[in-house]
Amino acid sequence: MSTTPVAAVPDPAGLTGELRATARGGALSLLGSLFGTAMGFVLVLVLARQLGPSGSGLVLQAMGIFMICLSLARLGTDTTAVWLVPRLRHEQPAQVRAACLLLLGLAGTAGLTVWACWLLLRPVLIGHGIDVVDSGALGAVLGGVPLAAVMLAALAATRAFGGVVPYTLIGNVGVPLARPVAVLAGTLAGGAVVTAGIAWTAPLVPGVIAAVWVLHRQVTRFERTHALPVVRVADPALRRRALGFALPRTLSAGLEESLVWLDVVLVGLIAGPAAAGVYGAATRFVGAGSALLQAMRIVVAPRFSAMLARGRRQDVQDLYDVTGTWIVLAGAPVFVLLAAHAGTVLGLLGPGFDSGARAVVALCVGGLGMLVGGNVQSLLLMSGHSGWAAANKGVVLAVNVAANLALIAPFGITGAAISWAACAWLDTLLAVLQVRRFTGVRLAVVPLARCLLVVLVCAGAASWLVRAQLGEGLLALLLSVLLTVVAVGGYAVADRRRLHTAELAALLPGRSTYSGTHVRK
Repeated sequence: MSTTPVAAVPDPAGLTGELRATARGGALSLLGSLFGTAMGFVLVLVLARQLGPSGSGLVLQAMGIFMICLSLARLGTDTTAVWLVPRLRHEQPAQVRAACLLLLGLAGTAGLTVWACWLLLRPVLIGHGIDVVDSGALGAVLGGVPLAAVMLAALAATRAFGGVVPYTLIGNVGVPLARPVAVLAGTLAGGAVVTAGIAWTAPLVPGVIAAVWVLHRQVTRFERTHALPVVRVADPALRRRALGFALPRTLSAGLEESLVWLDVVLVGLIAGPAAAGVYGAATRFVGAGSALLQAMRIVVAPRFSAMLARGRRQDVQDLYDVTGTWIVLAGAPVFVLLAAHAGTVLGLLGPGFDSGARAVVALCVGGLGMLVGGNVQSLLLMSGHSGWAAANKGVVLAVNVAANLALIAPFGITGAAISWAACAWLDTLLAVLQVRRFTGVRLAVVPLARCLLVVLVCAGAASWLVRAQLGEGLLALLLSVLLTVVAVGGYAVADRRRLHTAELAALLPGRSTYSGTHVRK
């Protein structure tokens, strides 16, 4: 399904207005993403310390199956909300409430269906391999699928109203903060794997209530502001439009989450729960490097949808280029530092986890593959090509499963990491080629390559010098981080015109004005 072409509309704010708005939303979203990532580290630390590699591995496998089931239960409603609602606000404003109710209803119904299927199939599955994952922990977390599906759909819809505050406070702060606290309380009280699963799921209850309440307030305010009638039932055309985008996205999202979590499950099945615990912890650490990428996706996706609907392709190109360099500038140093100090970082979790150091290095190489594409995945979806996104994920997942089956047995978790890294680069390449074909938006290869090379040199040199003098350890990691921040920060200042760091600096206290120029390639 492709977007309907409309006449181009001039943008009075210009590129710098888009960049400043993106940077403002991106800054808040980044803080939320970083906090959520930090809470993910804390959760892994709590699981590792309280349950050890084997126990934490069982919980992480259950969480992996939960995420895969959730990606299917959402029915693509979260991405559909980001794509559809901004367009409806301009094209059919009276249908906004109906669209939101339709999407929430689809997510809730699908989530309950997944939960019911588990209840029906659980007696059959027990004794046929499901005990390797731990059916008690799996049952505890799968009960949260309908709650999480509705919460994510509601939070995605709130983004269409021009802000990321509800999404950030509920999805990236509230629920992630409550999870490690609840798990720690449960395990300290004497609970084990099943208790940890219940505690991890419990924060979804207040999360879904808050998300639906905020969305209701936003929709009501929008209707009153524009004197719109209250329409609760979507018309047939709207239902077809929403489902035409959502159904391919359902497949795409399911495959996408499978790429993230299936290797954890496969490691547990092939190499055992202890190996799954180590590998699952390694993958959570690597997520830190993509924090800005995830933050920018949250902000730019509805902007891409709105600009493409109005025919503003050059604005899309400019926003894509600049935010892409920001993502590399902030994310690549994290991957270099993690790869250089992998043993130290994993050692924080306790005995036995430092065996995943080589896997972390391979995962960091794959992480760079995600960064260089910038917001290309969001751009492919917001251009209306959810079917192509699903096809990409299908190809990549097939490669991933084949590679995991071939590499995990001889190489353990390092083989799984190599498989994931190769698939991350393949996924980015496919999306870049398709976005260029469908929208005409091209990857700015030269600026990105220049930025990536400089950042890799800065971060790599800092880590190499420190390790040559101090060896491995927490002090060496902290000093490497400090030197990297200074070096990369110096580059950002020296090359501020091409990197457009003026728009980022304008967000600092006391900077009420800024200057901006058109992107030059």
